[in-house]
Amino acid sequence: MPDADFRLFTAIVSAGTMQGAAQALGLTRSGVSKRLAQIEARLGVRLLNRTTRTMTLTDAGRAYHASSVRLLEEIDASEEAVRAFGKSAVGTIKLAASSMLAARFVIPLLREFKDSNPDIHIQLHCSEEFSNVVGESIDLAIRIGKSPDSSLIARKLAVSRRVLCASPAYLERHGVPQRPEDLQRHNCLLLSALGTSWNEWPMREGRHVRTLRVHGDLVLNSSHGHYESIYAGLGIGRVTELVARPDIEAGRIRTVLERYTPTDEAMISAIYPTSRHVSNKLRVFLDFLVKHFAAHAAEAARSTGRRR
Repeated sequence: MPDADFRLFTAIVSAGTMQGAAQALGLTRSGVSKRLAQIEARLGVRLLNRTTRTMTLTDAGRAYHASSVRLLEEIDASEEAVRAFGKSAVGTIKLAASSMLAARFVIPLLREFKDSNPDIHIQLHCSEEFSNVVGESIDLAIRIGKSPDSSLIARKLAVSRRVLCASPAYLERHGVPQRPEDLQRHNCLLLSALGTSWNEWPMREGRHVRTLRVHGDLVLNSSHGHYESIYAGLGIGRVTELVARPDIEAGRIRTVLERYTPTDEAMISAIYPTSRHVSNKLRVFLDFLVKHFAAHAAEAARSTGRRR
């Protein structure tokens, strides 16, 4: 490697002897002499005039030494600057999240995070699809459900069950479903972005859980659009309770068929590439997310207890 050659040659010049350079570098004298000969052969010039007692730089040697010192200083400065990224919370985080998680959790938290970490910049990519974290150079993805890539690290942020919801206005117009079969007479809001399985709703009957394929006249490709359609009174939808909790508490939407809704808990995770060295900027953001999602989950648990 060129920088290794630079360091060897500058060590020889600094020590003034092959033996001194060998001691400084932890090498043998013959090893240093052999590597110097290889450098001179590669460059096609003699760098040192050597006798049994003296060693002097040639003109080419003086030029090579000056260049070596300058380049090593630049290399060391560059490496120190890069290491600073690992020691300080600075840089850009490329973040991916579903549109609903982004709207409900991520974006409302960004101001507080930025106030404490002004040197960290966020690039937020909203998509319902599980991002190709490695291929798209995503630093962190926040998702509900299991990651399709088992090679990634998933750090738990929260666990929340899924519930069926509708607006009071919709239920007033169409009635409140009393049994799972009643859903066949209702407009169920469909979500295309997460595949057909999202539109197959599990229903508990005694000790068994069966899957009910639902139908409706509105198909949406974003979780945020799906939720806003529930809120607007367009039908019944299936959502993560942690997301819907503020509107449930305020009475803006209501849960339905709770006795038939299984406790199919969904994991909300922060997903990032496997690495022994997580950058400090990412570690700071992860810790921030864990703290705030834990607060949301605790409040949701208290609210569920009060409703029951």
